Amino acid sequence: MEFLSGGSVADLIETKNYSLGEHWIAYICKEVLLGLTYLQEMNVIHHDLKGLNIMLTSSAQVKIIDFGLATVGSKSNSTAGTINWMAPEVFACIEDNTAQYDFKV
Repeated sequence: MEFLSGGSVADLIETKNYSLGEHWIAYICKEVLLGLTYLQEMNVIHHDLKGLNIMLTSSAQVKIIDFGLATVGSKSNSTAGTINWMAPEVFACIEDNTAQYDFKV
């Protein structure tokens, strides 16, 4: 397992008193979107994307971590993940076990 000494994005925000510069925000968002694009191409749905699961290396490379809840396939009906970060489509699967969603959530 790779050691990511830069910490998580959640940690970074906390140490900067909830204020990152626009340059950093744009950089992190771009890198996360590139990672999500790759996951989409591989038919992987992460299910728990949040600041604690976005890490930085000492050279500021952005890494998406914690694939323990991820599913492989273009559709899912999993309700796994952190409730505060779930899309409405995921909540729909709690009440309707035939409902499904794709990588867009």
